Amino acid sequence: MSVRRREGTAVRVTPRPWIGIGVVLAYVVLGFLTKPFFHVDYTTIADSTDNLLNGIVYPIGVGAVFAALLTTWFGWWRPAMTEARRCTRRWAILPPALLLLTAVVSLTGTDFGPMSGGYLLTLAVGVLIVGFTEELICRGLAVVGYRGGLGEVWVWLLSSAAFGLMHATNALDGQSGRDTALQVAATFVIGTTLYMVRRITGSLVWAMLLHAVWDFSSLASEHTSSSTAGLSGVLVAATVLSTLLLVRLTIRDYRPHAAPVTV
Repeated sequence: MSVRRREGTAVRVTPRPWIGIGVVLAYVVLGFLTKPFFHVDYTTIADSTDNLLNGIVYPIGVGAVFAALLTTWFGWWRPAMTEARRCTRRWAILPPALLLLTAVVSLTGTDFGPMSGGYLLTLAVGVLIVGFTEELICRGLAVVGYRGGLGEVWVWLLSSAAFGLMHATNALDGQSGRDTALQVAATFVIGTTLYMVRRITGSLVWAMLLHAVWDFSSLASEHTSSSTAGLSGVLVAATVLSTLLLVRLTIRDYRPHAAPVTV
């Protein structure tokens, strides 16, 4: 077996941009293949524990196994999960901090009374699976692949665009075209923020956790009071603005590693 070295770690498959694109497409196709077995309309996904299981836990769990097996096969666990050289720009932490604050504010206005313990546990497990899987696909494997031949601007742009466009499939699960378009745009920005988390912390784990917290607050937000919803809206706007303004700091701070060599 040909083994190559990437960022100080032996890898079986040399990172290439087409592999990054292929990983995302394969994950989307897998999602379509599992729909007949675990189909739930996107608009009702948080309505019950059963919907959470069939709409998130089971299908995304299959995706998690797929992502983990693919990462193992490629030998990309280390480059996918870690940044050898972190971004040192202090201001770059602002967008992730605002995104976390938005989620916390939303949760403080959520009425958890009607939600059973089983429902909350299922929701928590579900969003953790989503955070692990989507981050490993979009800001793990895809990023490693893109860095095998593209500049960091393209790495950021393609990984965030892939994350946004992945959610376009929700239009096939009962979500309106307008809401889907807004979600694609919003997830592009959130994807950019999560890319910044990877660059700043040096670990994909923190992006996975922030992703999970954000999804948890979003799925519970239908019980959010109007006052906190207004504040959350302001924080979302601040997050979007700061993300688009400051993402360039993390891109400029990136220094590419040497190309893989056969060992």
